[in-house]
Amino acid sequence: MGATFSGYVRVNSDSVSDKESIAASMSASINGLVTHGSIDATWSSDVNSAQVSKTTEMGYVATGMDPVTVTGDFNVSSLENTVSSLAPASSGIAGVTGKPIAVVCVTWDQVGQIQATCSQTVLQKLQLVDLQSTLDRLSLEYAQLSYVVATANRLAGSGAVVNAYVPLLHQLANYAQDRLARIAGLRIRDIRWLAANAGSVDWYEISPLLLPMLGWVGRGQAHVQVWYSLDWAFGSPTDNQIVTVTPSANPAEVQLGHWVHARPEGDDPPQTMDLYYRVFSNSGTPTITTRMNWYDPWGPGSGQFDGNVVQMLAGANLTSVAAWTPWNNNRMSVAVVDTAYSLPPGKQ
Repeated sequence: MGATFSGYVRVNSDSVSDKESIAASMSASINGLVTHGSIDATWSSDVNSAQVSKTTEMGYVATGMDPVTVTGDFNVSSLENTVSSLAPASSGIAGVTGKPIAVVCVTWDQVGQIQATCSQTVLQKLQLVDLQSTLDRLSLEYAQLSYVVATANRLAGSGAVVNAYVPLLHQLANYAQDRLARIAGLRIRDIRWLAANAGSVDWYEISPLLLPMLGWVGRGQAHVQVWYSLDWAFGSPTDNQIVTVTPSANPAEVQLGHWVHARPEGDDPPQTMDLYYRVFSNSGTPTITTRMNWYDPWGPGSGQFDGNVVQMLAGANLTSVAAWTPWNNNRMSVAVVDTAYSLPPGKQ
């Protein structure tokens, strides 16, 4: 909960000419008050120096108390003492304490203008209507980036994601935190510049790049690059693609293809090659295996050629490679990818 204290000093004159005389006498001290935010004895002396018929009144009100009105001698120092006695108490939120935020010095015929200003929207009062769209975009991006930071940090410590992607989550949180600080540090003149320069706000908007990664990582998925290449005797087949996988307890192998090996003596029955990979959860650890299955009905060469087993852990080898020995130009690999991210040049 916040609290407020406001005080006022009213000088009543008997005529318009007297009012102008008082205003002229006080102009210097009023300007000083607005500039420096403090009241000194000059106030009282300036008012008293105006040789006109006048009366003075002071008053103040604070949260939780009835309004107080003081008539008689013009004594600004007593009002200051009252303000000082109402020392702000900490709200319990770091860095949040009470502060005076405004001072208004006007003659009473200007109250109508003040009321008209108070009836405007906040943006109109601050002359920020022309910045509405820019403020909206920055506000939305701030909310999105706050979500990225909170979610990435929570996922990184949850154990529910593929461990190889924990460094990526830290990266996403750091990028988002940097932009949050940049947006929070913008001043009104900075926002006016952004509004006047088309496309300049785009640099702050990185959440559309980060959120998709947060999505598939948060679902416990992984991106793997699947590649294979066989020689001319199989027709020189090759492929290279990135697929999204979800490690599970007992998934079936993925077969990449079945090829017949050319044999000068004939292909009845044929020699064949089949390629497989599997992504599964091994006692809670996402794991990759690969294998090449060579079938040769004409000789003793049939066999299975297994690749290395890969555990999808941060800092570990993340590529499983299988090769048909001794013809190693026939090989395949499955690698965990997208474990790190860099912002594109226009966003760095």
